[in-house]
Amino acid sequence: MSPVSPRLGRRQRIDYSGPSCPGCGVPLRHDTLTTGPQRCPRCTRSFDVVRFDAPLPFVAVSPVTGSDSAGSPCARHAENAAVAACQRCGQFICALCKTDMDGRAYCPSCFERLVSEGAFTSTANRVWNYAGMAGLCLVAPIFCYVVGPLFSIAGVTISIVGLVDKRRRGESEGVIRLAVLGFLNLLWLAGAVLLVAALFGAFGRV
Repeated sequence: MSPVSPRLGRRQRIDYSGPSCPGCGVPLRHDTLTTGPQRCPRCTRSFDVVRFDAPLPFVAVSPVTGSDSAGSPCARHAENAAVAACQRCGQFICALCKTDMDGRAYCPSCFERLVSEGAFTSTANRVWNYAGMAGLCLVAPIFCYVVGPLFSIAGVTISIVGLVDKRRRGESEGVIRLAVLGFLNLLWLAGAVLLVAALFGAFGRV
């Protein structure tokens, strides 16, 4: 059995539509497969199969009982008792709707929206390398001193943005490094300003 061959290019995409023959790619019904040798009905090729049946998820759901807050109905399933309130919108959610993330409970709508916005640290798949960019801004003026102040300003800005982002995510790793890079970029900027001021002062005395 093998998945449908991926189409690789500018955008990588891998599709899987179920088990298929590794030779001709004809789809095979999962319910007819058994672990052991198999033969393709189209190309008659023999191959080995290891059948895997994923266990069905089980969630214990309590019905609504009583009129107290513990027996409040779910906003989506009126017959199910709520087990928590969404940390974002506040609506009651049952065990089927509850999604735990970063120690908090969310309803399906809020969870999908927060994931799309990248609000969860544990689901972030793209993180800016602020330290690397600030370090590049620190080194760049050595090779192009004319626009050095611009690089220094960018380095200080990037360091500040990185520190704010780490504080928002609750991260402590790399904070000192960012602070040092920001300070060094600030020194570069101050040195460039003093040099320009000295040059203008020299020309003024002439």
